Order: sequence, then structure tokens, then C-alpha cells
Amino acid sequence: MKKKKRRGSSRYYFIYIFLILLIIMSVIGIRSLITKLSFFEISEIKIMGNHNLEKDFLKNLSKDCYGKNLYAISKNEIQRRYTNIVRVKNANISRIFPHKLRIKIVERLGLFYLKTKEGELFPIDNEKIVLDNDNFYSAEILPVIETDLKKENIVYGETIENDFVNKVFDFYEKVQLEDKEFIDKISEFYLENGDICMTEVNIGYKIIFGEDDIRSKLLRFNFLEKNKGFEKDNIVDLRFSNQLIVGRENS
Repeated sequence: MKKKKRRGSSRYYFIYIFLILLIIMSVIGIRSLITKLSFFEISEIKIMGNHNLEKDFLKNLSKDCYGKNLYAISKNEIQRRYTNIVRVKNANISRIFPHKLRIKIVERLGLFYLKTKEGELFPIDNEKIVLDNDNFYSAEILPVIETDLKKENIVYGETIENDFVNKVFDFYEKVQLEDKEFIDKISEFYLENGDICMTEVNIGYKIIFGEDDIRSKLLRFNFLEKNKGFEKDNIVDLRFSNQLIVGRENS
């Protein structure tokens, strides 16, 4: 006796496919309708996350979005407008119902000024990326790293590859683990006889730390600075173990 073929399962399969297609077409239709409604036209652009970059400048980059449908614009295209700026590390674009566009940026902030052989200053961030120096921002009062790099070899948005800069960054990272305020006391870093030398920001005395045992050297320096103080022509030398030598320039 032959078994009858089951056709019910095939019928349900086609119904299932039909429903899926119907849902997809409905979603496409609703989205198409939404992107044409004037109710969703952008009337407000909100900028967040900026520090040095002016809000008016950042808003102007997307001013052509005013009056456009919130759901018709390309978030990726708008994001590229901002990430093409050297000082913008990332930008997050959000649609806020019913007609607000929110742009939250992550701004690259200067950590040091790089001083070229010609004496020109370029801010660099914590990733050693060169930022533009067309405008010097009031908030960017930064220590200077003196280098022998030529101005012509400095490119905005590029990472600096330089042995002395790397050495200063290594020192900075070690110091930050122990005393986050120490770097604020320094106006300049420069290389002398293979050592990192620093100029104190207020009085102008010279500091030489060496590279080892940073924690104990910071404790000795801070103690003596607080209880005795230093003069302009002093050299505060901490290169030697368990010693702090205070000499004088040209002595």
C-alpha cells in the first residue's frame, strides 16, 4: 500500500515565506514614508564632547542638515565630516526623536608641544599624533619637548616617531603612576648628555631625574621643594641613588 505524499508542510512553507516578504515590504514602505514626512525635519543640532573646538565651527559642518528628514540623512557621511578633522578622534551621531540631531565627539587634546629645530611649536596628543597649530587654544598650556626635528617633516594627523619624544613619554607614564601633578610643574623637556632635563615652570630651575626608581625620587623632590624650595639657577640632580644634589648653573 502506497503512502500518500504530504503536501501540508509545503503549503505552510510557502505561507511562511509570503509572511516574511510581507513584513519586509511593510518595513520598507513604512521607512520610505517616514523619510518623507516633514514632521521629522531636523530643527536642532546639538554638539557634545568638545573642549577646544568651538561649537559654532562644529555646528557649521552639518548646517546643511537643517530642514532635512532626520531618518533620511546618512549618519556615516556626517561622521566622516567630523573625523576628517585632525583634532577629532571619533564622532557618534544620534537621531533624537522627533527632529534633533546629536553629535558627540571625542576630541584629541594636546599633551605636549613639540618644538622643531626652527623653533616652531606643534601640539601632540597622548598618542603622539600631531595636531594642528593654526590656533593656539587658551586651555592648551603645555610642556614643551625640544627636538631636532625639522618643521618640513611634521605632518598633521601623523604619529611622531622620535627617540627622545618616546623617552619623554616613557618618563611621563612612570611619573603619572606616582604623581599626576608633577608634569604641571614643568615648562620644558630637553636632552643633555643623554639625560632628560626639565625646566621648572615658575622659577626656572633645572631638574634631572634619571630613569630609575621614579617613586622615591619624586618623594625626595616634593619634600625638598615644599620644605626648602629652589632658586632660579639651581640644578636639582636626582640621578644618583638615595641622593638629591642641588648645584648651580655654571658652577
